[in-house]
Amino acid sequence: MNEILMKPKITVSIVLYNNRPEQIDLIIKEFMDFSKKNKNICEAELTLTNNASTSPNTKSFLEKFNGICNIKIIDLDKNLGFGAGHNKAFEASKSNYFFVVNPDIIGLNMIDVTTVINYLQKHRDVGMLVPRLHDVQGNLQLTNKLQSTVFDQLIRLLGPHIFKKRQQKFTQARQPLAYETVNVTNNAQGAALFFVSHVYEKIGGFDEKYFLYMEDADITMKVNQVSQSIYFPNIVLTHEWQQNNRSIKGIRIMVQSMFIYYKKWGWKLW
Repeated sequence: MNEILMKPKITVSIVLYNNRPEQIDLIIKEFMDFSKKNKNICEAELTLTNNASTSPNTKSFLEKFNGICNIKIIDLDKNLGFGAGHNKAFEASKSNYFFVVNPDIIGLNMIDVTTVINYLQKHRDVGMLVPRLHDVQGNLQLTNKLQSTVFDQLIRLLGPHIFKKRQQKFTQARQPLAYETVNVTNNAQGAALFFVSHVYEKIGGFDEKYFLYMEDADITMKVNQVSQSIYFPNIVLTHEWQQNNRSIKGIRIMVQSMFIYYKKWGWKLW
């Protein structure tokens, strides 16, 4: 039976920090289109969490959307990090599904919501769906990774050509079925994560000890303890991938996150 058994509510959560007004504008336009297209399928709300942006342009632009019925603005007076920002949005939501989306994601309005909800209603053991991501040129991003080891994380910091075969193994680059079929994932990329809300609540959301980086690997492990995380190529989104971990500050934050992750889940070196 393919019919949707209920009209669920979906919260789309985006955490912002000094984002360009034109980027926020695109997010809102795509969300409004998404909401309109799917009004007979689901109720949708957009939560924009301003993580203490220092740019006056970000805050002033967001103020334009205060009071719009299905858009919620959360202003934080301290930058709590990626995961904590989404946790604040979840606390303010009362939804069946909680969709964590990066501000550099494009294509929200193209998602086939019927397929997504039908899948989750038929597979009650699934707690999180991970979309297929492409870059702006349409190339597949290798985001369905194997469980993280210290060695894999370190060589990725050194660049894509260091121990290339090992990096290809880690990202399953030579395993086309990993990206073309629905399959269990052990290390999701956090740019877009579609949660069943009761699972997100059960695991306590993101671990707020991470400021940035590896909170997505951590939450995949947490979800897999109580349900399943599924790579779901039926959702296809464009990801600009605005990374910062090549800077000295970014590398420092990444190393801090690595210590938190491996202390928690075990020091798997190789």
